[in-house]
Amino acid sequence: MKIHNWGDDAKQAIREDGAKTMVALSASGDCYRIPVTFFWLIACCLSLYYCTLFIIESWKVVHSNPISFVVDTNYLNWNTSFPAVSVCEQENNNVFKLADEIFGEEHDYNLDEVIREMAFFRGNLYYTVNYCDESSPCPTNGLEEIAKKVYVIVAL
Repeated sequence: MKIHNWGDDAKQAIREDGAKTMVALSASGDCYRIPVTFFWLIACCLSLYYCTLFIIESWKVVHSNPISFVVDTNYLNWNTSFPAVSVCEQENNNVFKLADEIFGEEHDYNLDEVIREMAFFRGNLYYTVNYCDESSPCPTNGLEEIAKKVYVIVAL
């Protein structure tokens, strides 16, 4: 077996099975070792940094808008016929039309979100709590009628 000696540190190693193997170790002869090691060190550090940023941003998104796509087996007796119609409350432009009808065309668009929270209550009243006070024109009575109007407009 021929040994390629790239420096003075060539040593002979014995594998666990007893076969002799020649290993050449060098610290002085390989001129590409330091730049390549430096490149991979920088690449791994940058990768770790950006992966950490991605994980942190993903964590924030999950906690600010927790949407879960799962196969739910709690309601096994559902009989869904196809084709089916579903209502998407996130892109419901009828809420904006109803807000224009109630508050006029020129109004604060936070009121649209207040109406959406009233109609599609999910246990979160962010806009209602943070926006509605004595000075804002948030509706204080007739909330059930507003929610029914949203549902009627959606159903049409």
